Amino acid sequence: MHQVIVEKYISDLLEHNDCVIVPTFGAFIKHYESASIHPITHKFTPPYKVIGFNSRLVLNDSLLLKHIAVGERCTDDEAMHHILFFIHSLKQHINKFGFFEFENIGRFFLNKEGKLQFDPELTDHFSGDTFGLKEFIVQPIDRTNYTMSTTHPKNTPSKKSSANSTDESEKKSSALKTILIMIPIVLVVCIGGLFVFMKQTDTHSIAGVDVMELLGLKEKAPIVAPIDSAALARVEPLAVVVAEDPNAVYSVIFGSFQNDKHAQKFSKQLNKKGLTTVVIEGDGYFRVALDNVGNKSTALEKREELTTNYGSDIWIMKK
Repeated sequence: MHQVIVEKYISDLLEHNDCVIVPTFGAFIKHYESASIHPITHKFTPPYKVIGFNSRLVLNDSLLLKHIAVGERCTDDEAMHHILFFIHSLKQHINKFGFFEFENIGRFFLNKEGKLQFDPELTDHFSGDTFGLKEFIVQPIDRTNYTMSTTHPKNTPSKKSSANSTDESEKKSSALKTILIMIPIVLVVCIGGLFVFMKQTDTHSIAGVDVMELLGLKEKAPIVAPIDSAALARVEPLAVVVAEDPNAVYSVIFGSFQNDKHAQKFSKQLNKKGLTTVVIEGDGYFRVALDNVGNKSTALEKREELTTNYGSDIWIMKK
């Protein structure tokens, strides 16, 4: 019963999430593959998603835990018991039979060295971009049998027919010019609307492609390993403290956000690692700063200590 429950909830979460972590075991991650045509076989493959597995992502983010607790109407401890029992059963099955099958996800097995391996199942089960489209063979165009006729028909067309043909050609040419003029205008309007939409909704990616990065408009975020960078919003440029002011208050800044929700999430992640951080609001930014830092020398010492584990992009702000 426990095995069926956990498999079902993992599959349900992968329908709408790119990453599902199974605590103490690993994480299932979706990878996007675009549509393609094989240059030799001419087989058309619609867009699809492949499920990968990363055994190093074991930190519990409570996504699977809460999903099971709500679905089964049980406590978090009972839900965690389901997960641990499932992992134990999975490992027993692999040790006994050498493999374990995840329906529509993939297959776990042991290699020759006895190490756990994962083989993803190539399926469109988790991709809504295919709209039910399956693989098919595209017949190439045969240009060897094409011949251009240079002979005129026996019946010479009348002047009226020639005039009609000229009018139709002029209409087609005019319509083509109109289309060629409208295409750049439509593209500019679409790109402008897309840019405004992403700015308003704080969204930077479509179908797995970072549009802001593609257009060269994305600003680099501070590197704080191993914090989850998916929650980072746009970051302001680094501030530089030139001279010490005895009346000023100095803060060690880990990152700046335009969204308070992202800043609070980032602060909680740092607090879980033993730091004491606060969110400082000002100048339109929400900055995650180290708490209880006074003068400049103390701030510099704190920054020097923290750069070893949290990256060199930590900076100091004077208030």
